[in-house]
Amino acid sequence: MYIYPSNLKEKSKFALWSLKDITILLIGAILSAVILAVIDVMLPLVLVAIYGFLTVRSENEVTIADYIKFAFRFFMKEQQTFDWRF
Repeated sequence: MYIYPSNLKEKSKFALWSLKDITILLIGAILSAVILAVIDVMLPLVLVAIYGFLTVRSENEVTIADYIKFAFRFFMKEQQTFDWRF
């Protein structure tokens, strides 16, 4: 189902993905199917499926890949400081 943005400034989306992600997924799926039929290699199809999983958007327009980036930045990249005050 196509959901048109309500305020015309949001990105349009189809089902759980943005239209850009749907286009990438469709092209990747077609190329992966051709590669699977010709060379009998399943890796591109797995990579397209992983990309599809990581780009699923929730209600607040955040993807799973964004959550992974936020967690990496919080736990690994930024220094955590704690102040002990009474």
